[in-house]
Amino acid sequence: MPKRSALPDDLKREFDAALTKVGITTDLAKIGATACVGALIRLAGGDQLYVPTKDLVERDWQIWEDFDKPGVTHIQLAQRYGITERSVYLIIERMKALHHKKTQPTLPGVDPE
Repeated sequence: MPKRSALPDDLKREFDAALTKVGITTDLAKIGATACVGALIRLAGGDQLYVPTKDLVERDWQIWEDFDKPGVTHIQLAQRYGITERSVYLIIERMKALHHKKTQPTLPGVDPE
């Protein structure tokens, strides 16, 4: 029988510690950690899951801010950040959607939740 991945148990420990650190009681933290891991398994079980580092999230926002400057091209950004031009397009598309979501109000009954 193949060895079961330790990842769910590792995640439970990490979530439990994080929840306890913010003041949630030990019993509730264990329940919350188990629920979070269960949600991840339901959401992405069997799939690869990419979790960016904080550095990449900050880099993506910096690319978005740099792109907003006059005369800056996708090629320049790709060279500056050491990524492909296609990656720059994808990052800008994603950041544009996030920026729009943060700055534009939604219309009840019109905009998707």
